Amino acid sequence: MGGIRALARALLASRTLSLIDQAVVSGTSLFVTVVIGRFTVPSQLGIFALIASLIIALQNVQNALISSPYTIQRHHPCRTAAEHAGSTLALCVLLALAAAVFIAMLAWIIDLQNEKPILEAAVWTLAAMAPFIIIREFGRDYAFAHLQMSKVLLLDLGVAAIQVGTLSYLAWSDLLSTASALATIGTACGVTGLLWLYLDRKIFLVRMSRLPEALRQSWKLGRWILANQLSLVAQVNLSYWLVAVIAGTTATGIYAASMCVASLANPLVLGLSNIMFAQATLAFKEGGYAKLRHDAFKELVLLSATMTLFCLVIVFAGEQVLQLFFSSQDYLGHRDVLVGLALWQLAHAIGIPASNALSAMERVRLNFYIGLATTCITAAVIAGLVIAWGLVGAAIGLLIGSAARSAVRWGVFLTITEPAAPERSRSSKAEAATQVLRQLTDRDESERLKIVQIDVGSQAHIFTVRSSERRPVWLAHEGLVVKLYKQSGACSLSAVFEQRDALLVLHKAIHGLTFHGWKIFVPEPLHVSQSPPALIMTMVPGQKLSLCLETEGWLGDDDRESAARAISAAMQRCWSALVLHGDLAFHNILCDVPTKTLSFVDAGALSNCCKFEGVIRCWTPAAHDLAHILCDVSTNVKRAFIGRGADARNQKFSASLLWAYLESIGPDEAKQRMLDELRDCTRCHVRAIGSSMSPHGLWHLITMRVALRRVDTIFSRILSRISVPFDPYRGRGFSKNSLRARVPIPREVGSKVRWGWLLRGRS
Repeated sequence: MGGIRALARALLASRTLSLIDQAVVSGTSLFVTVVIGRFTVPSQLGIFALIASLIIALQNVQNALISSPYTIQRHHPCRTAAEHAGSTLALCVLLALAAAVFIAMLAWIIDLQNEKPILEAAVWTLAAMAPFIIIREFGRDYAFAHLQMSKVLLLDLGVAAIQVGTLSYLAWSDLLSTASALATIGTACGVTGLLWLYLDRKIFLVRMSRLPEALRQSWKLGRWILANQLSLVAQVNLSYWLVAVIAGTTATGIYAASMCVASLANPLVLGLSNIMFAQATLAFKEGGYAKLRHDAFKELVLLSATMTLFCLVIVFAGEQVLQLFFSSQDYLGHRDVLVGLALWQLAHAIGIPASNALSAMERVRLNFYIGLATTCITAAVIAGLVIAWGLVGAAIGLLIGSAARSAVRWGVFLTITEPAAPERSRSSKAEAATQVLRQLTDRDESERLKIVQIDVGSQAHIFTVRSSERRPVWLAHEGLVVKLYKQSGACSLSAVFEQRDALLVLHKAIHGLTFHGWKIFVPEPLHVSQSPPALIMTMVPGQKLSLCLETEGWLGDDDRESAARAISAAMQRCWSALVLHGDLAFHNILCDVPTKTLSFVDAGALSNCCKFEGVIRCWTPAAHDLAHILCDVSTNVKRAFIGRGADARNQKFSASLLWAYLESIGPDEAKQRMLDELRDCTRCHVRAIGSSMSPHGLWHLITMRVALRRVDTIFSRILSRISVPFDPYRGRGFSKNSLRARVPIPREVGSKVRWGWLLRGRS
């Protein structure tokens, strides 16, 4: 409990500092605007407003293209933290220089017109100050990404102090203008940004060779983040234009004034959401989908409660605030518009946790598609409601669009991260795991052991066992894994013993060996429990390779190729001894990039092997295991539609693995024979999905048809590397003779093969 309270206090302190920081930023911006408005002419204030919009655009572009991709990808182990930070800083410097050149060209164009010297001077000043503004904004976002809230607050307090002091002196000396104000803002950002960069210079390591790859990864994510931000801006700005076209400019002014009052919630929303994004990326890295869902729900409750209080304030005092800001009588009598816009802010805030979570999972393209679709819906709804109800219709239309955006994002997020339905309560499963562990150790040590459920599959619940005192759990083993099989008809005790035997064979064959720089681990089975059915084994390092491939940049090109070759080389050692894995798939291979380790788990799950009727199952061990991988990659149609990047990485890795195996075979003709055999085996596994006259059966039929085409795509890529042309109709028949292996295994050899019943010819 003490640790939970300490964590709660830390999060509360971070959020408090974030709110204070946003208040400083918003207050400084308001002070600058008021000072320019009071001590200069209205034309100067108008020009400053135009330049301020350019500054906001620069900050948004920097955040979308540089800072947000860094926040999402900073936990990737494909490079060191210093190299990643250095590459991102280099990209920020390039963006700052590009912005300066672009604004200078804009100033040159204005100079050619020779009409507005005040605007020309302001734009030239912005061109000189833009790099400092971008560098300071990057330093602020970098601190947010690392949850260094005190550093963020110090940066913004420094900027505020310089701006307030200098602008006050300029106003008192009657030297204030738009250009001098912009110079003050740039100087404040330059002093604080460069000072931060000097003090933290040791955390950046710039390698120019890494820059092209960093640019590619940042652009791949950042372009969709920027597009998503533009869709949100378009959703709000469309309401202004539609009101102006349909109701006139007077109504637009009243609508803008009401929006100004509703925007008083922005410092509150921005102050909380700034830190929530960084926390979401950290939660996904540390706890996966489960922790991400948990944190997203906590943030939802916090934002909902906060914005509900704001809405209540607007309901009871909104008109008074509007009258305080804008004294004209024309703004009275629009309480319904204020309430509608306040509810729009609430609906927008509710969607922020889901949006952050999708971005943390690198589903930024999906975020953009949702935003684009709801923006189009919002435009149509606002147009219809403004005609019917005027300004109230505009507010309600904006509310409907934002509510739809938030609802769809939450629906997609919950669908992607939906956990498997529990068979029993978590406590009862943990008790069963404790009971199984007691059978091994002959004593009850549950008080000093941490038993945590880490996965739920179709076959079993997986628990890790560690000592809370950092001592060995049993003998010299610092950690154990308990695989608690589900109590179902499909699970028999013989299957548990089969898996134990398969793990023993695989452990003796490749455990502890090193291939292509990767060390191989296989869990060693220690105990089989008959009641409840369970298997205790040693713990191996890494996380699922399928999760590594879900995230862009987790495996670099060099690591991906070497890992594929290591998996192929390790399994070839098994296949040459007529031993197969039995359920080889990316979710049964654990990968740890920093330590260069690969672990093979869940060997010998015979229930996953092909059961297609009427097939001669006489394929080689390599064909069976590789077919499992290709079948798993090809039949994941959901990932192909929702996460196209992850699907492409899975296909690319499976092709690399297959090619690494083919390189060891020999001439192209031998490769062709192996590919024919493997293609037949893979299609057999895919067709084993089956279909029935039901919605579920129809989905299986669609999946099977799509998967067969995806299998052909993978094989066409492989065959393009060798001289034999690809024939998509070759080997499509499933008769008894057409599926007999090109190089059949003699019966006397097949009887010696591990899981020989799979490899011997039989109908």
